[in-house]
Amino acid sequence: MNFEVAGAVDVGRRRSSNQDRIKVAAGGHLAVLADGMGGHNAGEVASEMACEIVFKAVTEAVAFDDCGLTEPQVKSALQAGIDLANQSIFDMAGRDPSLFGMGTTLVVSAMVNKKLIIGHVGDSRAYILTRANFVRLTQDHSLRQEYINRGVLIEASARSFSQKNVVTRALGVSSTVTADLMCTDIGPDDQILLCSDGLTDMLEDMEIREILLAPISTKGACDQLIARANSNGGLDNIAVVLIRAAVWRTKMSEEVVEGRKPRRYIVKGYAGHPGWSGCTWANSCVTLQAAEALFAKKASGMQAGTANADAILLIDR
Repeated sequence: MNFEVAGAVDVGRRRSSNQDRIKVAAGGHLAVLADGMGGHNAGEVASEMACEIVFKAVTEAVAFDDCGLTEPQVKSALQAGIDLANQSIFDMAGRDPSLFGMGTTLVVSAMVNKKLIIGHVGDSRAYILTRANFVRLTQDHSLRQEYINRGVLIEASARSFSQKNVVTRALGVSSTVTADLMCTDIGPDDQILLCSDGLTDMLEDMEIREILLAPISTKGACDQLIARANSNGGLDNIAVVLIRAAVWRTKMSEEVVEGRKPRRYIVKGYAGHPGWSGCTWANSCVTLQAAEALFAKKASGMQAGTANADAILLIDR
């Protein structure tokens, strides 16, 4: 499965330095996001170390182009990378008094054989947007979340909780750390979002979903998320990584749009537009509009769905 990926980091409106970091593989199969904490530049050091160490450890341990790669192998590599980053940050803080007490959140995503594997520590989050739902995949390791779990707070009032940014788990603050690891299926058109609390403290989940569903490029969606967070106050650094599974396939099945009843046509490739097998998110929107205009003028360009088609175009009415 192919992916489009983009990421962005912004200082926000109130902070003087940026302690958020991201590191993303070009193909989108591995992405790491960290939100550092600590005085002076300590948070920046911790988040930078976390991203670099986890990314390097996982890419050295896992061959993502190996069709035989398994979920347990990837989870083991993620756990080992997180453990190494935690120990390295903890050791450095112990050696350098100026870095004492530094730490960082972490969320990492890995794609393998139509599976999404997430590792996370702290209150940075991972979401998935499918055709049916927008779902948070991680549960914050924070005082606010603990109070919600105990019934002391309810979700509706938790956003204004005075200690909402107190994390109960982070990399580098002790010699060991427990990371949450989980796995879920991914399919064509799914979107995976990694983000720091600088985004989620400023935007409701439905606002995030609205931007992800807009017909804009992957990079454009990242820019829009950051712009909206800043327009809502920009109280903290903001980091986002967006990964989109390839939308168009040369053989797109009806199962991809289960529950809808679109018109279904074969597209016999036409000049001037991207190849369907590698069409980007933004180009797919343009291509769809162009195809509708083309077919409206040239009915012979459409055929009923049959086997061995170049591609299948699904148009909602």
